[in-house]
Amino acid sequence: MQKIRVMVVEDSSVVRRVLVEEINGQPDMLVSETAANGRIALDKMALSVPDLVILDIEMPELDGLATLEPLRKLAPRVPVIMFSSLTDLGAAATLEALARGATDFFAKPKSQGGLDSSRQLIRAELIPAIRTLAGGRSDALPPPTASRPPTAFTTASFGMAATPSVPSAASLPAAAIPAGSISAAAASAATAASPSSAAAAAKSGSIAASPPAVTSVNRESSFTTSPLVRLDVVAIGASTGGPNAFADLFQSLGGDLPVPIVIAQHMPPGFTRMLAERLSKVSRIPTFEAADNVELEPGKAWIAPGDFHMTVVRDGARVRLRTNQEPPEHGCRPAVDPLFRSVAKTFGANTLAIVLTGMGQDGLRGAEAIRAANGQVFAQDQASSVVWGMPGFVARAGLADRVLPLSLMAAEILRRLKVGRG
Repeated sequence: MQKIRVMVVEDSSVVRRVLVEEINGQPDMLVSETAANGRIALDKMALSVPDLVILDIEMPELDGLATLEPLRKLAPRVPVIMFSSLTDLGAAATLEALARGATDFFAKPKSQGGLDSSRQLIRAELIPAIRTLAGGRSDALPPPTASRPPTAFTTASFGMAATPSVPSAASLPAAAIPAGSISAAAASAATAASPSSAAAAAKSGSIAASPPAVTSVNRESSFTTSPLVRLDVVAIGASTGGPNAFADLFQSLGGDLPVPIVIAQHMPPGFTRMLAERLSKVSRIPTFEAADNVELEPGKAWIAPGDFHMTVVRDGARVRLRTNQEPPEHGCRPAVDPLFRSVAKTFGANTLAIVLTGMGQDGLRGAEAIRAANGQVFAQDQASSVVWGMPGFVARAGLADRVLPLSLMAAEILRRLKVGRG
């Protein structure tokens, strides 16, 4: 088995040693090179390109931000995970790094937690991200800056994905397809994969956490598209690749939407506020970090705050946001499933849910609830996803009314929003 070769670029010798030991302790990966700053890393990459780079943001001589542009020229398709502190300064630098072509982000463990806690966090979150992003698919990653507007974000799971998710090599057609094109057998297989069973399978060494393969195509499947009715809300869930997808989508949607948008993106505290501010700047949709008891308004978007689940509740003629710190789901808080379940309960058939790129299967159960309420569900296709985990589970479960490339998503949303309106 060919191991995943990782370059660790980190100026702290203690942190660098911990990363090296944890990565080398995995049977399928090794640290091929280390560097104490970006200048040394670039010199080494000119001689040998690794499968993935872990890049610290704050370093002497040449920091992570200054390293990214020349690194991308040397290796445009190699995944780069930024390694940053959970501070306002770190959050701002990380979002800038994502805009410059970084692939993902991992929050440095807090020093007060001790080395044992840091090691556990690396094993639970960083190692699965390395495996997913570089495990046999680095050549499949799109160039991070190709065909993207300069204001768009690139990808980020922000270190919140705790369940390994290995993308399947099987793919659905790149063009939009109705949910009925997924076989009933494949749908029942995906629906049966619960988070607990996926975790058990991961512990046993299998890859059951990846989307089940599509075994056949049956246009007579019992899964049918939801009836087209007036939409009153758009709910979106995403993880790895979400910030860039939001920027592309919001720019294409334009402004003056007749419904509110609610979003669950796997992110830690601080990052959601900055993401909301940037989306407001690059699009015509005013976007906010959600606060408890805020009333939803058409044409505006709210992002679940880091470390809080977000739900919606009806208050007479109004609908309000609620935030809570109930236990994480799928290792994440915020998670997509709580938001989708609440939207299904509050808006029923007048819901459009969208599952964008991301690791794991968060959003699957929520999509089931929305389809049970006769709402509509879209999933991003594999070709345009950074990781086809979350949308892949939904698509293969037969829950998606449409499986669409990101470039066609906005047009279809706008078309659906016209239904029932003059």
